[in-house]
Amino acid sequence: GSGSAEFNDCQFRYNSITSSGGGYGGAININGNYNNDGQVENPVLLNRCSFIGNSVSGQNNTNGGALKINSSTNIINCLIADNTMHGNQGEGGYWCPGAGIFIQLNSYWDSDEQTEEYGTVKIINSTIVYNDNNSSGQTGGGIYLNSMDNLTMFNTIIWGNTDEYSSGEQNINNQGTLLTDYNNIENGDSWTNIGSNSTYIDPQFSDVTNGDYSLGLASSVVGTGTATFEGLSAPAVDIRNNSTSYPRPNPAQTNPDMGAYESTYSSSPYPDAPTGLAATAGDGSIVLSWTANSEADIAKYGVYYGTESGPTVKQAEVSGGSTVTTTITGLSNNVTYYFRITAINSYESDYSSEVSAAPAFSGSTIYVDNSGSEPSNPDGSENNAYYSIQDAIDSESTENGKRILVKAGTYTGSGSSSKPVIDLKGKNIIIESDAGPATTIIDAGGNRTALSLDDNDGQFSGYSASATKFIGLTFTN
Repeated sequence: GSGSAEFNDCQFRYNSITSSGGGYGGAININGNYNNDGQVENPVLLNRCSFIGNSVSGQNNTNGGALKINSSTNIINCLIADNTMHGNQGEGGYWCPGAGIFIQLNSYWDSDEQTEEYGTVKIINSTIVYNDNNSSGQTGGGIYLNSMDNLTMFNTIIWGNTDEYSSGEQNINNQGTLLTDYNNIENGDSWTNIGSNSTYIDPQFSDVTNGDYSLGLASSVVGTGTATFEGLSAPAVDIRNNSTSYPRPNPAQTNPDMGAYESTYSSSPYPDAPTGLAATAGDGSIVLSWTANSEADIAKYGVYYGTESGPTVKQAEVSGGSTVTTTITGLSNNVTYYFRITAINSYESDYSSEVSAAPAFSGSTIYVDNSGSEPSNPDGSENNAYYSIQDAIDSESTENGKRILVKAGTYTGSGSSSKPVIDLKGKNIIIESDAGPATTIIDAGGNRTALSLDDNDGQFSGYSASATKFIGLTFTN
């Protein structure tokens, strides 16, 4: 075609192509024309349009679950969501990229310059989300570009798109000549052309389940767009085309939002997630520290923790926006705990990054007691003693200078008979009975060594006469 068609305020919903061969453009297929040398000045225009739930299913090559573009096109204030593509069903190695948008600009003859050229696709303030390329081994859930394509894109959100390819970027690939910035792209940190003003954070849509892709109150991409980019301007209204209720930007004299929908806020009222969270393990406790939020109205911080990654239960709150530390007590030693915190004013921020730590017994005396059943998670404290002397020695908390106090009992080795009952492994420690040699017996059982200071071929050395002692024990073989 001539490349001059315009679509304003249109909806393309749940159109489908099912083909025994190939299929192209579930909603619109924009063909190229070699003689259309006016396409850059007069491109196809898709303005304030919605492309939702369209699909292409084919046995062979399929492209563009919503849009297949071969000629210069401007996509402004458009929602392209939940479109699907299922090509290569014949499993013949057919090419099937681009479930949301497939771009492969055909060349045209520029009669003024007397040369072959390629057009340009411009994507401005659009939302391209949750499109799925279900074609076996194929790439491009969101946008697929070819190497000769020219793309200018800003104020656009690309998120949640999926494909069946084993590697690469599912939302947008890295080919072509790209002028892109002020976008929010999932996993954009791995995308070469992300731009210094772009982000890759959850856009926090209002209600994904029910197809509401406006920005929710918690969205951090509110007010992060730009009014102009590469000589192009952001649109004066959003996809709803109501200059009274939904002007862009809103409020006036602020930065526009990213995506097809404009919020009524200049920025999200939600505080930023705290940063700099760190955890330091203690004895039955963990000290958390973080960087204070910059917002002046922070009232407190929420502390989420548990024994599995990604805790979602708030276990404590810490008052004061300038507070930067708290100690969590009553924890079990030798158990790993995971922590995240939030900042709270009238709203609660997203989670901070997660940290983890495991409390450990830090007393100078470490206890051993085999009089009862073996505990599942001993820490060396008197009420949660180690069951064997070797376990006490092997503990990370048993450092040079520590004292192991052994309760009455007969202690034998375990595992291979080549291993001694006690192997100090180079640690300068005191091993002492609290009941005396008559009732505290190290029994090698006739088939192993009772005590070794250098069991591993002389690997350990440097024992101190003042720090390495054995007191009140009976050694027998």
